[in-house]
Amino acid sequence: MKKIILTAAIFLIELSGLTKAQWIEQTNGVPNKFLSDIFVFDEHSAITVGWGTILKTSNGGETWMSIPHDTTDGLNSVCFASDSIGWIGGDGDWFGNGQIQKTTDGGITFVSQLNSDEFGVSSVFFIGENTGWFVGNPFVNYPYGIVFKTSDGGINWIYQRQFDDYYFSSVFFVNNSVGWIIGHVNHPTFPGEIIITEDGGQSWDEHKAEDSTYLSDVFFIDENVGWVAGSRRHGSYQGVILKTTDGGLNWINQGLYGEGYLLSVFFVNENMGWAVGSGGLIIKTTNGGNLWFTQESGTTNDLSSVRFANENIGWIVGDSGTILKTTNGGVSLVEEKETNEIPTEYNLSQNYPNPFNPSTTIKYTIPQLSQVQIKVFDVLGNEIETLVDEERPAGSYELSWNAVNLPSGVYFYKLQAGSFVETKKMVLLK
Repeated sequence: MKKIILTAAIFLIELSGLTKAQWIEQTNGVPNKFLSDIFVFDEHSAITVGWGTILKTSNGGETWMSIPHDTTDGLNSVCFASDSIGWIGGDGDWFGNGQIQKTTDGGITFVSQLNSDEFGVSSVFFIGENTGWFVGNPFVNYPYGIVFKTSDGGINWIYQRQFDDYYFSSVFFVNNSVGWIIGHVNHPTFPGEIIITEDGGQSWDEHKAEDSTYLSDVFFIDENVGWVAGSRRHGSYQGVILKTTDGGLNWINQGLYGEGYLLSVFFVNENMGWAVGSGGLIIKTTNGGNLWFTQESGTTNDLSSVRFANENIGWIVGDSGTILKTTNGGVSLVEEKETNEIPTEYNLSQNYPNPFNPSTTIKYTIPQLSQVQIKVFDVLGNEIETLVDEERPAGSYELSWNAVNLPSGVYFYKLQAGSFVETKKMVLLK
C-alpha cells in the first residue's frame, strides 16, 4: 500500500506546473502583409489569404507554407466545400482585375475561374462543391453591390442582382435556399443593410440594421439564429454585435465594444462565439451573446477574421501578418498547479483573497480520477468562463483566475467532479 501511495505522489509532483490560457502569436514569414480571411479545416489545418498572400498550415500552425498564385494583391475571402475543393476571391488590385480562383488539391494550386475589370469580389461562399455565391462592388461608379451565383462549381457565374447605393462586405448561406448579404450605404450616419433570400437568390428582401452604421461580417447557426458584426457611429465609431432569432427580420443590439470596428464573427454552437476587430480587440460569449467579455490578444494590430475548429482550438488573422492561435478558447489568464497531497474527499475551498482585484486563487481536491469542470457565472446565471474542463488524477489543485477584463460585481464559481457539485460566491471589487 505504501508503494502505491508513493507512486501516486511522485506522479503528481511530475505533473506540477503552470498553464496559461491565452492567444499565442504564430510565426508565418509575412510580417508586412495584411491577412483578411481564414478558413479552418480542423484542429491541425487552416488556410489564410490576404494582400498578395496565401498561407496554409497542416501542423496546427507550427509552420505556415506560402502557396504560389497568380495575383499580387487584394485577396479578401476564402471558402472550402471539402478538404480538397475551395475558392478564393479578391480585388486583384485597386484598379481592377477582380477575381475568383479555385483549388481541387486542398489549396496547393489555384486555377482562375473569373476575372473582371469592372468589379472586385468582397466575399465568396459555397454550399457544397457546386453551389456558391459571391458579392462584390464596382471599381467605378461607386457605390452599388452585385451578387452572382454558380451551380457548377464556378465554371459559370450567373448575375443575380444589382443593389444601388450599397457596398457589400459578406455573404453567408445555411443551405441552397436561405442566405444573407450584409453591407452599408456610403454615408457615416445611415444604418447598415441586411438582405435576405429564401429561394437561392432569385429574390431578395432588404432590411435596415438600425443600430449599426457599417456591417462587416455575418454568421448563422441555422435558418433562424445568426449574428452580424460591424460598427456604429456613437460619437466616434465603436464595434457593434447584432443578433437575430427569426432569420434576420428583427435584430437585437448586443452592445458596443472597443473603438473602431468589429470585422469578423464566428460561433461553434448557439452559445459560444467570438468576434474580433480594430486595435487587437477580441470578445467572446458563452451564452449566445447576452454577455460578451474581452480577451487579451497581445497585439494592437487590427484583427480581420476569426474561425474555430471546435470550442477550444481556433485562429485569428489580421494586419501586419498577424496570426493568433488558442487551444483553450482564448479564456483569460488562469494559472493552475498541483500539489503532492493525496486527498480523501472532494472539496471546493473559498477563493482568496475575497473580495479581490483582479486576481484570486481557487483551491479544490479530488480523491480519485475524475472529469473536472470549473465554471464562473454572474449573478444572473450567465456563464462567464470555463476555467477547467478535463480529466484530472486524484490530487489537490489550486488555480489563479485573472478577471481584469470583467466589471466589479458578485460572481459564482462551480466545481463539478463526477457526481460532486459545489458552488461558492466571490466578489470582484475594482
